[in-house]
Amino acid sequence: MSDSLITFIPQEPEFVPAVQAQQLGISLVKRLSPGAEAIRVECTDKLRLIDCGENFERIACPLCDRNIELSWWNEQVNQVMSRNSLVPTTLPCCGTAKSLHELTYEWPQGFARFSLEVMNPPNPDFAETHVGELERVLGCDLRVIYTHI
Repeated sequence: MSDSLITFIPQEPEFVPAVQAQQLGISLVKRLSPGAEAIRVECTDKLRLIDCGENFERIACPLCDRNIELSWWNEQVNQVMSRNSLVPTTLPCCGTAKSLHELTYEWPQGFARFSLEVMNPPNPDFAETHVGELERVLGCDLRVIYTHI
């Protein structure tokens, strides 16, 4: 049997909500998705790539919409991880400068120091329906990542 994971990350990769806001976020998700197998927060000093697992389809330039080659992207991810920062990088397709977090990911994924994860929620549509409430509690705009494991 496969698992599904819904991960909420800040649109701003370096943002980490205050501890009290994190606890309120967990309480809200428990109320909105009772019966989820697990709900957890992860905070790290370093940026992490939060990927969509088997849901991955493609990575594209947000300006010209051309596909980004995975080999080039993997090299850039290694650089982000080694320097622990996201800086604009010249994209090979059209020469625009964007950070890897700003690329178009189908399905969504991104980089973060903070994440709130919900494992096997019985009602996965709660994420899109109630993301605004969670944004207010955590104090930031969120990106919702659906991972199929």
